[in-house]
Amino acid sequence: MKKLLIVGVSSIVGGIETLFHKLFEDGSEVFDITFLCMGEKCAYADEYIAKGYHIDVIPSRKQNPLRFSSNVKTYFKEHPCFDYVWINTSSTSMYQFQLYGKKYTSAKIITHSHGTKFERTGKWIFHCANHVLDILNYRKVIDNTDLFFCCSKAAGIALFGKKKEKDLIIINNGISCDRFAFQKSYADNIRREFEIDDTTLLIGVVGRLSTQKNPLRVVEIFNTVLLKEPNAKLLFVGTGDLTSRVKESVAQKGIEEHVIFAGLRSDVNQIYSALDVLLMPSLFEGLPLTAIEAQCAGVPCVLSSEITDEVAVTDIVQFVDLKSNDDLWAEFVVNSKNEFARDNYCNILKVAGYDYSNTKNMIERLLG
Repeated sequence: MKKLLIVGVSSIVGGIETLFHKLFEDGSEVFDITFLCMGEKCAYADEYIAKGYHIDVIPSRKQNPLRFSSNVKTYFKEHPCFDYVWINTSSTSMYQFQLYGKKYTSAKIITHSHGTKFERTGKWIFHCANHVLDILNYRKVIDNTDLFFCCSKAAGIALFGKKKEKDLIIINNGISCDRFAFQKSYADNIRREFEIDDTTLLIGVVGRLSTQKNPLRVVEIFNTVLLKEPNAKLLFVGTGDLTSRVKESVAQKGIEEHVIFAGLRSDVNQIYSALDVLLMPSLFEGLPLTAIEAQCAGVPCVLSSEITDEVAVTDIVQFVDLKSNDDLWAEFVVNSKNEFARDNYCNILKVAGYDYSNTKNMIERLLG
């Protein structure tokens, strides 16, 4: 078996965490897998351990910035026997994994770009510092990478540069298409749970409530939607550091009875079947798994034009400029609700190669 080290999977379930969970949840006959986590165990760690995978933890850069480089170096010196090191990131600022992985192991180094930008939090001075690090460390990442993976062409160029376009290997963000296929029973159950009738326009926002996802703009757009569709409902699925601010904005506008905060859910696949529209005015994305899942369930998607058009696998995706006013966004949302057969979109996604089994086969073919 090939020894595979996976870096960059966090403790919070997001697109990267979901991708690896789907790829390896049934075990692997090809890879002996180790997850290298920073600060704490990664999402699904207990499941991975039960399947015989290994979980290693080192202090995060945030926990100990002065010793972070030394900790990464020490890890690779003590664990040199990998065939592949798979580093998931949207930034070059933590170049140490490429540098020391290449120096102290004989592994092929994979850098996998998952975004067109890297979400920064905290004070602006730290944002500036990270931007400078990205520029300074670009060559360290490029020169120590053997395989250039990306979730989309846009994400690959954003991290690796235009000169590396010919070397990009696009790894589709695979999902379990059958699981996310539209089911009328799912729609009925979810709408019954939230007391929403079949005629009510239900707009969904699925994902972290963070700056990148622009949830405060969602509230502004939805407030305008209510002028056109007074009975519409907005369903937030997920949590994040902006949750309290989003709730405050909803309260200030007096639209609490129209907005549902569902929190983290294990039945997101069923929730898609209940939605009329997915709204995603993100500031940036690589190739959002949420939009792939929604299309699989036949949910029309109204997305920010900052998101790569590669995500439009079907004909039910529309892009709106972030600079456009809320009235135009609301018009797109309201007009997206159409009566059409949603059952076939699952097959469209499969044919396009977005079932996780295709992604898993591609990985095993490339690295096996």
